[in-house]
Amino acid sequence: MIEIHNLTICHRYDLRKMVDDFTLTVKPTDKIAIIGEEGNGKSTLLKCIVDQKPIDNYCEVQGTIRSKNERIGYLPQELEHKHADKTVYEYFCESDAFLLATPSQLHDIAQGLGSYMEMYYQTQTMSSLSGGEKIKYQLAAMLLEQPSILLLDEPSNDLDIRTLAWLENFIKESKIPIIYISHDETLLANTANCIVHLELVKRKTEARHTIMNIGYEAYKELRNKQFKKQMIDAQSECRQDKLRMEKIPTDL
Repeated sequence: MIEIHNLTICHRYDLRKMVDDFTLTVKPTDKIAIIGEEGNGKSTLLKCIVDQKPIDNYCEVQGTIRSKNERIGYLPQELEHKHADKTVYEYFCESDAFLLATPSQLHDIAQGLGSYMEMYYQTQTMSSLSGGEKIKYQLAAMLLEQPSILLLDEPSNDLDIRTLAWLENFIKESKIPIIYISHDETLLANTANCIVHLELVKRKTEARHTIMNIGYEAYKELRNKQFKKQMIDAQSECRQDKLRMEKIPTDL
């Protein structure tokens, strides 16, 4: 189980907070979608959960993240540059888990990803793969490590409809918790059971977050109701201000 308590992340250079006093406990059945506009700290939060060190050069972090005994599988937003020129086989050979895996284990993972055993032994370079193939092969390498939780940074980017359908099923059928970032509303609606919404408000000077253990459609509906209420309240306040102004004598 991952437990995050009072996590605050701010830029070192302008001290602007991206995440402020964030607390979350990840449960075994969770499919947690992190949503929000670009630049609101979604990827930084995900990286921080995996390992704080890579963001230390540009962020200050306070709070605690407890992930004792968890084996985290992390899919970055883009394939790491160091892997670009490697063949698919060379990429898998970097993993001891791949070299020690039995044929049965390799088959089961390939089948679960909708592929075949041949996928591990291709001579095609990683950089020449389609977006969907890159996602699948990186996931295969992660699954060989037998993670207890997956963190996926925008896995739906650059995927065709068929691969998106596969990804949707993969997230839904996963036996381990998944935290993922996505802007794809269909994927969100069909997979998430918890929403983490990161926002920057007051002209992007203040970080705000909302955590709700509901699906994406229910969250959207709730947000729409809140916006409508805010608009009605604002209109009512304007009318009251106008009435007060009309009562003020003009001949003083």
